Amino acid sequence: MNIRMEPCVSDAKRHPRTISNSRRANFKRLALWTGTFGNLATDLRTEFPGVNGFSAANLWRMNNFYEVYGANEKLAQLVREIGWSHNITILERCRDDQEREFYIRSCRKYGWTRNVLVHKIENHSFQQTLKWRASRSRGSTAQVTEL
Repeated sequence: MNIRMEPCVSDAKRHPRTISNSRRANFKRLALWTGTFGNLATDLRTEFPGVNGFSAANLWRMNNFYEVYGANEKLAQLVREIGWSHNITILERCRDDQEREFYIRSCRKYGWTRNVLVHKIENHSFQQTLKWRASRSRGSTAQVTEL
């Protein structure tokens, strides 16, 4: 469950009821997130004093990490080969498993820093690679394996 709290000024003028309903739903999810993970974070910090990493935001990321990678054995193996900050960046910025696999493999193969990874994602390297592969194979569907 990804919550994106982005302003929709132009859409709000065109569809005010839809925007307000979607914002209301986002605020309900945010309240649930804050309550559940906030309470859990507090409990864990009390139970394990001096241990870092139990913020509500980190617990939320851990939950998303499990939801996305838990059922996919192939990706579950790959994510172990790159660092946590790389994984979080890929998890939060990539839309599907194929795109995630591409960036995970690229990080591992080329030793990208997190900043380079962000730059590659923002410049749509995955989509450009797919287009390039499709043009080389003359219209056949390209599968992401290894760069």
